[in-house]
Amino acid sequence: VRCAVARGEIPNSAGHPNPHHDDPNIGPTMYQVNDYFIKPRTEAAGSMSWALMMHPDGLPCDLFVTHAWLEGVFEFIRKLLEGWPPGTRHAYIRFLANPQNLDIKEVLDVVHFLCARQR
Repeated sequence: VRCAVARGEIPNSAGHPNPHHDDPNIGPTMYQVNDYFIKPRTEAAGSMSWALMMHPDGLPCDLFVTHAWLEGVFEFIRKLLEGWPPGTRHAYIRFLANPQNLDIKEVLDVVHFLCARQR
């Protein structure tokens, strides 16, 4: 990601402008990394998640990690590494483990319908 930022491949997009985009301690947002780095590469590889693209057989996860979409990617990585629990080998990190090219609107519509019926 750092190399992609340096090459100008992850612009400070108008849709989610980020005053810290070029700060090496914070970096582009997860939106920007997802739109300009993850999605194009995973789509070219068959639209699976980044995690499955890198590890087609999967890995057992010891840790679940979530994030904020407006969070800077370098800040996220630094905080993740600083708080990494001893003995943990693999983490399920949402923006890397979920297939970002998948249109889940239809799935969410069904979930919302079922939840509304149960109320």
